[in-house]
Amino acid sequence: MLKKFHFKKLQWKLVLMLVILVTAVMLVVGVFLLTNISNFYRDDFKNGIEQTLSEGLNADINAAVADKEGDERAEELDSLLSSYSGRLGTSETRSAFILSARDASIVAPISERDSAVEKTPNILAAMNGSVGSSIKISDSFMDYARPFGAGEDGFILYIRDAKTSANSLTRIMLSIILRSILIGILVSLFLGFFIAKTITSPISKLTGRARQFADGDFDTSFAVESRTKDEIGALIETFNYMGTVMSSALGALESEKHKVEIILEHISSGVMAFNTEQELIHINSAAKQLFKFEDGALSDLKFDDFFETLGANVYMAEFLYLEKSKNVTRDISIRKMKVKASFAPFKTDSGKTDGIVVVFEDVTEQVALDTSRRNFVAEVSHELKTPLTVIKTYAETLQGIEERDSMIPFIKTIETETDKMTNLVRNLLELSRFDSNEFRLNKQPFSLDEMLLYLIQTYKMEMEKKHITLSYIPSKIPATIYADKDAIERVLRNILSNAIKYTFEGGKISILTTRVLNEIYIKIEDNGKGIPQADLGHVFERFYRVDKSRARNEGGTGLGLSIAKEIVNRHGGDISIESKLGRYTRVTIKIPLIDNDDK
Repeated sequence: MLKKFHFKKLQWKLVLMLVILVTAVMLVVGVFLLTNISNFYRDDFKNGIEQTLSEGLNADINAAVADKEGDERAEELDSLLSSYSGRLGTSETRSAFILSARDASIVAPISERDSAVEKTPNILAAMNGSVGSSIKISDSFMDYARPFGAGEDGFILYIRDAKTSANSLTRIMLSIILRSILIGILVSLFLGFFIAKTITSPISKLTGRARQFADGDFDTSFAVESRTKDEIGALIETFNYMGTVMSSALGALESEKHKVEIILEHISSGVMAFNTEQELIHINSAAKQLFKFEDGALSDLKFDDFFETLGANVYMAEFLYLEKSKNVTRDISIRKMKVKASFAPFKTDSGKTDGIVVVFEDVTEQVALDTSRRNFVAEVSHELKTPLTVIKTYAETLQGIEERDSMIPFIKTIETETDKMTNLVRNLLELSRFDSNEFRLNKQPFSLDEMLLYLIQTYKMEMEKKHITLSYIPSKIPATIYADKDAIERVLRNILSNAIKYTFEGGKISILTTRVLNEIYIKIEDNGKGIPQADLGHVFERFYRVDKSRARNEGGTGLGLSIAKEIVNRHGGDISIESKLGRYTRVTIKIPLIDNDDK
């Protein structure tokens, strides 16, 4: 919400600024005038004396000093001061003296001999033979001293003015300036309020319009009227234009939002959206119908609580703090329906998670079809097993007949193909047991090292034929695991046989077991042909072959790795494959040492 704008405070600030500006200007003008008056009076004083000296006083004093002596000279000098008193401007506030250059005693007027004058800097300058004409504005008087004659026997013309006229004029000017400042302040107050109102009035209207924007009202009929063409007018026009643009943008946004809502309402999948506070922010009709929601119950719905009751095992914190970037899917049951829930975080422009969208898809029919397919595979496998067994028996019988040597290669081919089909059927039956949850683990404690050594010995001859070097590094801590021994052996046989099969002649295979806390890691690595990157993500899929023609010739069915993964997962472990084409293939199997079901 917009903070209320204090227009009165702004008005007072503008008025105060104007008053300060006017006062400062008038003070500067006043100081300038007073300084000029003082300088004018000082220059007039000095210039008047020097002009009088040049017009005859200088010559008369020099003549009197040179021609007269003693009292006669004093009387002559006294007479000169009287005759030039008008030109020198002597009065009650301005005095003229002839002083002795030796001690600054008064020589003339004779009537003032008993008095003494203050030895000012100008008098001291004249006593040293220089004209003393320095006048400071801050001094309470003005004086002028000019030497005549030579050395201490000479005389000094000294004029001193008490600056009474200048001070009087200064006081008058100061009074005028103060009255002018007072009048200027009053005028500036009036003009300040007028100017401030002119500025703040459109700002007040703009603020009111901004409050309307904040409330979502972008009606262009309430645009602020601009009466000026200055910067304020330009601001108002820009603000009105912004309101028009925002109104159009929001209109387009509302239209798009309405389209999205219509689409969501008419799709068959249920859709729910939650914000980061776990609150429900959107739900379509399909989701309401799926969960039989009533409108009153939706206000208290929370993400974690809702999906915990569904057994989805998913929490909001996983998306906020574990930075899940991909969609997460969960299979849940709702009444008799099988539903696939897909969780997708939606983010802001800065990349921060802003909420979660969940799409619910009814896969009951699809699950039923998958179940039918699996049942079909199981039935076909059982039907194929019996005739294949009969074929194998007859092939073995025919192979024992000595008179038919030419038939032996054909009989061996029949036997080989029968073994392949028997292996395929066995794998299909195994997968069928996994899919129908009929597979049961026969767990028992056994030594993993002994099993690996046994398998190495089993495949020793096969590796020697291809000149493959095998290295085995067991765990420093003996690994006794509690698992289905036959199932784990089948997994290791599959991985080891694949390593031998796809390792070039003269290659290397390494087996490493490592214990980390309550888990054992088994790594089987070869430097064989490797797996292309495009195929690496599919190797655990059923019937998937990287090199289909070669795998078929060597008896591969494409089911070995998928069965291995099922077995490892049933033990609560994990299996992964890393590979670089033409360089290496590394299979890592992780199996818990402790049976979680028996802890």
